Amino acid sequence: QARLGPSATAMQGHLRTYMDAGAPKRFKEDEEKEQLAKELAKDWSAVFERSINTLFLTEMVRGLMLTLKYFFERKVTVKWRISHMLLVLLSCLLLLTVLLS
Repeated sequence: QARLGPSATAMQGHLRTYMDAGAPKRFKEDEEKEQLAKELAKDWSAVFERSINTLFLTEMVRGLMLTLKYFFERKVTVKWRISHMLLVLLSCLLLLTVLLS
């Protein structure tokens, strides 16, 4: 390697400073900002997707729990007495005869 004098070394330093300053540095910063923005967008979309899936899963579990609650709950039925059934049947027959006449 050839040895350079102090003025040539200083010139190289100035050139290096000139090349590193200005637009190329800003361009590099812009690229880094764009890359960070893309990563954040991916992160936010992933977070959004995970939250939607989590909400869907929790809603499915809540629906299943509600179904199981009513499936195993004691059944509520009306216990008809024979006399009550006869009364309802006679009133229906009376209503039919009135409607048909």
